Amino acid sequence: MKKLLIFFFVILLIGCNKLDSGIVVDKEFVPAHTERYYIMIGKVLTPQTRRVPEKWYITIEGEHNNRIKREKNSISKSDYESINIGDFITWSKYER
Repeated sequence: MKKLLIFFFVILLIGCNKLDSGIVVDKEFVPAHTERYYIMIGKVLTPQTRRVPEKWYITIEGEHNNRIKREKNSISKSDYESINIGDFITWSKYER
């Protein structure tokens, strides 16, 4: 029970530490690709492949609790194309 309470407390702290707005300092596009990983089936290590879809990220910098903070978030392709480095954004306008 104690571990469960600590877990929820940590999640609560992490969730409260997000930037609401800031200046875009970086943009990143990660193309679709495959990843190979291994799982154990019985006593045999078996290779598996998974397809990872393309992703678009922006990094914003802003002030939170009187500290400058950077945060990287994935966004939609259309939002990625409409945002430029140096733009001031508010997350309420965009899909995270």
